[in-house]
Amino acid sequence: MDPATRWLAPAWETLPLAARRCRVRNPLNNVVQELSADQHAVLTACEGCSTLDAHAVRVQARLGLGDEALATARNWLAQFANVGLLVPFATLVARFAVPAEIAVPPFAGVFVRTCDRPALLARVLASAVALESRRGCRYRYSILDDSRLVANREANREIVAASGLDAAHVDLSTEPPLLSELRHAFPGQHATLDWLFGASSGDATTYGRPLNLALLITAGQRLLLLDDDASLDVRAPPVADPGLEVSSAGDELFWFPDAAAMERACVALDVDPIAAHLAMLGLPLAAAWSRLCGDAGIPAVLELDAADAWRFAPDARILATQNHVVGDPGSSLFPYHLLSLSRASREALERTPGWAECAFQRRENWRGLFRRRLTPNRPLTLTTLCGLDNSHLLPPTVREHRNEDLLLGDICRRVHPAGWTLDLAFALPHRRDPAKRWLDVGASLPQEPVHFLLDYLDRALATIDSEAPAPRLLRVAAALLDLSEASDARIAECLEQQAADTSSRARFAIAEQLDDSDVSSAWKDALRPWLGSPTLSTDPGALRSRLVAPAHLRELAGRYGRALVVWPELWTWAARRNGATAAR
Repeated sequence: MDPATRWLAPAWETLPLAARRCRVRNPLNNVVQELSADQHAVLTACEGCSTLDAHAVRVQARLGLGDEALATARNWLAQFANVGLLVPFATLVARFAVPAEIAVPPFAGVFVRTCDRPALLARVLASAVALESRRGCRYRYSILDDSRLVANREANREIVAASGLDAAHVDLSTEPPLLSELRHAFPGQHATLDWLFGASSGDATTYGRPLNLALLITAGQRLLLLDDDASLDVRAPPVADPGLEVSSAGDELFWFPDAAAMERACVALDVDPIAAHLAMLGLPLAAAWSRLCGDAGIPAVLELDAADAWRFAPDARILATQNHVVGDPGSSLFPYHLLSLSRASREALERTPGWAECAFQRRENWRGLFRRRLTPNRPLTLTTLCGLDNSHLLPPTVREHRNEDLLLGDICRRVHPAGWTLDLAFALPHRRDPAKRWLDVGASLPQEPVHFLLDYLDRALATIDSEAPAPRLLRVAAALLDLSEASDARIAECLEQQAADTSSRARFAIAEQLDDSDVSSAWKDALRPWLGSPTLSTDPGALRSRLVAPAHLRELAGRYGRALVVWPELWTWAARRNGATAAR
């Protein structure tokens, strides 16, 4: 047995037979074995996808085994591998079906969301013009203009017309033709259509509205989403690695004292970012795997858990593509991720001149990984450029709340269990105007409704049996509608529990670092004040003061749930319409 072989520990099913006997089944291959209690303890101490030696080290640490017991455990691990209770990584990869021919869905174009920021729109379109001039390429752009002010809409229209790009300005202050057609085709769904696509009322910021419209405009096709505060000027990561990583690990975050230092560290690359996304977006995983891993077929870094195994499926494909971010890393909410940095990010921060000021204030960052990454379960972020394969049913998102991209990505993964995301190994600039700073330690922020929904769905949807996208989406809808019909007392209880869990996890991450002898005293000094942050307080009174109103949460869950119920019909209608238009 090759000692370098990686073996996945799946989610075994166990049936007790007697006081110290059980039957264990591997659901990935239906292998069934009868084990003693000691063998079962050794087997279930395994975790992730590692060599047998690495599994043995984990087993010894978890069970506190002596040398003699460890030798027995090693023999058992070899037996478990031989009979199929542990799964070799190569067997997982072999589950990807090799297509007879590789054909990706048609590309609908680049969709740019903008709202009352003509200067930023002009900047991003100028970068598109420079890209086409430099690379000799030509792409179709659709500018989804959700501006509230008439003057900004007029300015945006003029900017688009003067750009020289193959670009259309879509004024969302008037009802798009697609929405008028939907009202005619679905006369009983006007309230849901208004919630998904209707013009905003008052000062509401409808982040998700243009996304939902783009997903119907492109039903049956691929699309790229570009934010107006990004640009198409490609930058390299500060530390480059040519290998491939397969994991759901968090992003690294590097700091720089100023923009000039950041640009020196993240050098310009002569790359067409749109072509790079399209080269991989929608590919079957069997084809993508050989392109990304080469002949060896082994990724440089491999971190999988039992839940990831099911994404190794015959119909697996690259559902989404992302790239790194340089400049403002995104997020305007509480900086939880700054409180649990990886060792590499923390050490890079402490090498940055004036790092104590940079850490929790300035936002001159690079965010991403050092290499390309195939990820089965990482958040979708629309900070700069993102690709979606909308050839099969993709869900809508909420219309008026922040983190609409995180929710969209989460529901996409639930609807498409064989969908993967590819992170490309380059960055695009993200420059906000005016520049933002991280929220400080004294901030007391209200609970974020979308984060609550994400956590709620994790608990409510541990498993979904159906493999078809539409029934899976309806299962998500049922969970949300069930929540919307709960009592105020029950919803308040759920809200308080989620707020307490969120604060507790952040406080625990801080406490772990304060107790870690490998963490510098300077970083510990920087972390300690955050234990007193009002947003991280677990005091019952402080928690309740931050909670979303149950009525607001009920309305959000109900409206989103009802939208998900009708969405498969809307998407199918739009896909047929798009196909008929293409045929003409």
